[in-house]
Amino acid sequence: MSDLPLRGAPIGVFDSGVGGLDVAAELARALPHEALVYIGDTARVPYGTRTAEEVLRFTREAARTLVGMGVKAVVLACNTASAVALEALRGELPVPVLGMVSAGVEAVGEWAAGGGRGAVLVLATPGTVRAEAYQRALAAAHPGRAVHALACPLFVPLVEEGWAARPISALITAEQLRGVEALEAPVGAALLGCTHYPLMRGAIGAGLTSVLGREVPLLDGARAVARQLEALLRARALLAPPGGAPPARALHTTSDPARVAALAAQFWRARVGEPLPPIAPLTLSALAPS
Repeated sequence: MSDLPLRGAPIGVFDSGVGGLDVAAELARALPHEALVYIGDTARVPYGTRTAEEVLRFTREAARTLVGMGVKAVVLACNTASAVALEALRGELPVPVLGMVSAGVEAVGEWAAGGGRGAVLVLATPGTVRAEAYQRALAAAHPGRAVHALACPLFVPLVEEGWAARPISALITAEQLRGVEALEAPVGAALLGCTHYPLMRGAIGAGLTSVLGREVPLLDGARAVARQLEALLRARALLAPPGGAPPARALHTTSDPARVAALAAQFWRARVGEPLPPIAPLTLSALAPS
C-alpha cells in the first residue's frame, strides 16, 4: 500500500459522456472531503455501440490519464466500460478500480431485501447487454430470480443532445421499450444499467408504466458505488481527512466544455447543492476519430 497515493489525492472518475457526471456528483455529495478528477470522453460517445476492443482501448487511455494525474482510485462511471474493461484495468493499474456493475447488483439487493418481487429488467447499451456482465452477476447474487436485459441504444444520444425532457424522447423511449411486452416473467423492477439513463428517469418510468400497465421501481448504482468507494478507502486508510480548504474538483471533457456544462449544471446542483465546477477541455492520448 505504500505505493498508493496519499489520503489527500483525488478520486478519478471516468465515463464515455455526460452521464457519469451524475455519479461524480453523488460521490461529491457522499464524500464531501474528497477531491475529484473527472474525464468524460464526449468526443467518442456512445461507447455502447462500439466493439469491445474499442471500449477497452478508450477506457485504458482515460484510466491511465487519471493515474497520471495522481488519483488514488478510479471509478468507471460507465456501465459499458465496467462490463468490458474493469478486470483488465484492475490487473494493469497501480490503484484500485471500481465499476458500476457490482453497484447496480447492490441496488437490486437493497430492493429485494425490502420485499421486491418479480424479474429484474436491465436496461443498458448494446455493448453492456452483449458483455452479459449484469446477467451473470445478478444470477450469481439472486439465484432463481429472472433477469431480462434489453438494449436501448438511443437513450445515450438523447441525453448527450440534451433532448431527455423533450416530447420526442417519450416517443423514442416507448419504441425502445416495446420489447418488454414479450417478456415471460413479470417485471418487478428496472435497473438503469447505463449512467446516462437516470437522466431520462421520467421518460423511462412513463414508458414502462405504459407498457406494463403499472409503475415499477427504477434502480441505479450511483449511491451504491459511493458506499463501495468509501468502504474501500476506509479499509486502505485513504479517506481524506475532514476540515481544511474545500476539496478540488477538476472536470474534463474531450469535446465542447460549454455544451457539457449546459447539460450537467442542473443535475449537479440537485445532487451536490453547489454550482457545477468549471469544465476544461482535454485530449486523451491517441484520441481516435469517432
